[in-house]
Amino acid sequence: MKVYLILYIFLQMLFSTELLAQGEYIQTFTDHFLVKVGANNRSLDLTLSPRVRGITQFDKLLWYRPSVQNTIGVGVSFKDIGLSYSFKLAQRPATRSAQGNSKYFDMQLHSLGRKYGYDIYYQNYQGYYIVDLKNIVNNFINGVAFERRDDLRLQNISANFFYVFNSEKFSYRAAFVLDEKQLKNAGSFILTSSLGHFRASADSSFIPDSNALGFDNEAFFKQSDFYTFSATPGYAYTFVSRKGFYLSLSASGLIGIQYNENRAENSFDSGVGYFLKGIGRGAVGYNHKNWILGVTASADIQGMNTRYVQYRTNNLDILAFVAYRIKTKWMEGQKSVFERKKG
Repeated sequence: MKVYLILYIFLQMLFSTELLAQGEYIQTFTDHFLVKVGANNRSLDLTLSPRVRGITQFDKLLWYRPSVQNTIGVGVSFKDIGLSYSFKLAQRPATRSAQGNSKYFDMQLHSLGRKYGYDIYYQNYQGYYIVDLKNIVNNFINGVAFERRDDLRLQNISANFFYVFNSEKFSYRAAFVLDEKQLKNAGSFILTSSLGHFRASADSSFIPDSNALGFDNEAFFKQSDFYTFSATPGYAYTFVSRKGFYLSLSASGLIGIQYNENRAENSFDSGVGYFLKGIGRGAVGYNHKNWILGVTASADIQGMNTRYVQYRTNNLDILAFVAYRIKTKWMEGQKSVFERKKG
């Protein structure tokens, strides 16, 4: 508890707002056109851990990652309209040979309003490799992989809906949409409800014959479906400084309800139970007049349980960007692009 208190005091000192206006917490840029260029990395990971008498063995981990290239993109946004385009960066031949070349379709819709917001995911990934935990540095830097699973396919269809209680003082949009600016330190309790369907399938068992983590013979599934629902509380807080630096952190999570179906070569298992849900967002950067330089990250993590194995999906999205606001006059005073100009 003392460590958290010291960290909080340090952040308060670093992001002091004493000289800012006493009444205003949020500045809006409704008449500005935003241009953003950035490098993005998205992935849908899967980890498996054995369960013994209903207890997950977290120290035993089988980790699947897609060989997904980083992307470079450019985007423009104005009021309620946003457009973007991105392209993949080329993989090194050694990395492609070791990890494979994942095929994927990853569509995400995010709306971060002042009070309400949502995340909608439709993701299809095929082609994974097993992370070599004993040689994890070479795995990420040099492309070393323990074993390839080109037949492994993951599908995630899910949605998160959230409500911000202290919307008058705290702004998600300031850190992630950039059409607002947080002027003073502020936070808010948030409530997130989520529902989704996750499917993992392969031509053979998810657990390879070479694995020695001690999975039960009943855990050798080759297709699993999970239908999930949760309502989780959380908290978000943004630290700002009068010099333009900002740090925004939020987390929510708890237990939800799931229904699962699992198919092995000659068996079928199903049941209703609980799963673990966690959502985290973070943003750090420098906001100086019209220029913004920053990094955003989000993680949507689910720990879904069967009798003999826990499936954990890690939905990760990291973006490093530079953005510039351009003030416009032709839309001045309008709340929406679709609003007709008066007079």
